[in-house]
Amino acid sequence: GLGDVYKRQIQSMNEGILVEDTSGRITFVNTSAAKMLGYGSEELIGKHWKTAISSDHLWLVEREAAKRSHGIASRYETVLSTRDGQSVPVIVSARPLFNEGQFAGVLAVFTDITELKKAEKALRESEARYRTISDLTSDFAYAFRVEPDGTLTREWTTEAFTHITGFSLEEIDRRGDWTRFVPSSDAATAQQPSELRIITKDGDTRWLSIRSRPVRNEEQGRIVRVVGAAQDITDRKQAEEAFIRRNRELTALNAIATILNQHLDPQKALNATVDRILEMVEASAGWIQLLDEETHTLRLIAYRGFSSQALTAIRSITLNTDASAIAHMGEDGILDQVARLTENVRLKDLDACTHIPIKAKERVLGILGIFSKQPCRIGPQKQQLLTAIAHQIGTAIENMQLAEEASEIEILRELSRLRSELVANVSHELKTPVAIIKGYAETLLRPEARRNPGIVEDMLSDITQEADRLTRLVDDLLDASRLQAGGLPFRDVDEVDLRSIVEHVVGRYRGRTRKHELVMEFPDSFPVVIGDAERLDQVIDNLISNA
Repeated sequence: GLGDVYKRQIQSMNEGILVEDTSGRITFVNTSAAKMLGYGSEELIGKHWKTAISSDHLWLVEREAAKRSHGIASRYETVLSTRDGQSVPVIVSARPLFNEGQFAGVLAVFTDITELKKAEKALRESEARYRTISDLTSDFAYAFRVEPDGTLTREWTTEAFTHITGFSLEEIDRRGDWTRFVPSSDAATAQQPSELRIITKDGDTRWLSIRSRPVRNEEQGRIVRVVGAAQDITDRKQAEEAFIRRNRELTALNAIATILNQHLDPQKALNATVDRILEMVEASAGWIQLLDEETHTLRLIAYRGFSSQALTAIRSITLNTDASAIAHMGEDGILDQVARLTENVRLKDLDACTHIPIKAKERVLGILGIFSKQPCRIGPQKQQLLTAIAHQIGTAIENMQLAEEASEIEILRELSRLRSELVANVSHELKTPVAIIKGYAETLLRPEARRNPGIVEDMLSDITQEADRLTRLVDDLLDASRLQAGGLPFRDVDEVDLRSIVEHVVGRYRGRTRKHELVMEFPDSFPVVIGDAERLDQVIDNLISNA
């Protein structure tokens, strides 16, 4: 009747099913179970369940079987032993059977997981291969399990992690702070490369470019694993920062040249120059002291960042050496002299960073001093830049002195020479980043730089644009120098529609500024003129830019 129907259904199931009595003897076994073990169904009846268990796993099954008489069901993994000695990995679900409240036996259901074990083994071997390959590279790869609460548990990470960060894997495991070095599961969903700044065990700063991929479990509806690789891009980031810093310094240099060359008030020009210098070197205070040869003193002419008490002490500093001798001393001599002098001047909370002689025609005119509230070091590159600025200041000061001493004709003549010299100096300085760009581009030829073609292409495009921009600046400065010398040629003289040129230039600037409104008005009868269209474009561009 009904029992026969159930038996037929049990016999047709893929899972193995057997029933044991209280002594552990098999009283029923379905076809799937007998097939797994290599027996006929009738052959297993009456045998003890130990016949079907691998000897290596017998202790585990005995421990689990002891729970049945106490009414405890369990699910565990073990290995069956077939008739011909083969091993079959299975998952067992066992529950006790009771008859009128008395323990009557055990019902066991086991599922063959041979294919699953093979897949897991293949996955482990694959991971081992990939881990070995990753260990041979300078980058590190990783795989993290994402817990239900969103925390990350490391499954494996290549040894390159330690080489890059200085931390051992065990140290970070104990601290549970992996999100400092790999993206969280939420960040990984973007599947876009990200840049992460890390602090190494030694306290250094390094940059990583990280690509992560989430692995989702569709049944659970969440991310269960994050895998990825991280590339150390510190050298590239440092090169980018150096390039940006150098470009910023050159922009400041050009601005200082403009201030010194065009400002009508010498005092305001020098104070504005000190402002730009402090901004460029990130210092707290600075001064320009001019040498008074008659009184043998350094006289404060421009300053920023000093207290009123300090100003009283530094407005006039008497030199310990004859002023005329100092004016012709070498750089080492003047710097040693000023260093000794400033030690005797009380500057509250300020330390001297550097002192640079302000010279013109190899003659010392004064001192440029830089101070900071924190201990500071001016590197060779900034020292060179400050020396160039001091030379510009010297040229400008010499121009100011000449303007006071000479007649109007002589002033204009010398001013023309000094401006040409100033433009030539700035042009020389602006060519320096071209060499930097070239060196930076050469670093991109390294094999590690080609791993990300997109970034390489963007960087090369940026380098090209910056080089073109700096080259145009140099050409403009050289044109200005030739203009001062009366040697700037026209390029192409012809009929010119001035309205269209102005419209073109105004269109360029409207996209660059939100602070100004540019309005162009031309009468309908405005005539065509004879001129050089390119030079006229330059003139109008300069007028608007300066305004």
